[in-house]
Amino acid sequence: MTPARQRQARTAQAKHRGSVSHKTELENVLLLLAWESEGLSEGQMVAILNIDRVTIRRMREAAIDRAMALAESLLPERRQAASVEPSRSV
Repeated sequence: MTPARQRQARTAQAKHRGSVSHKTELENVLLLLAWESEGLSEGQMVAILNIDRVTIRRMREAAIDRAMALAESLLPERRQAASVEPSRSV
């Protein structure tokens, strides 16, 4: 089975189950990474994922936002600052 057919099968199965295919989501993020690094053009991404340009741009922005939120939560200085708040005296 070709990778395209595998993606179609996973998408259909996830839709039927009312769930999400984590493998397809990972593949989407990898494709977004290739687009972001200019390995793929926006037109190629549209053709690969078979979605419109506005949706793919929103998908990219959402992935970047999620990545930044994750990075901020994992930064050591942010965790230490959140756990040790200075007390204020009035």
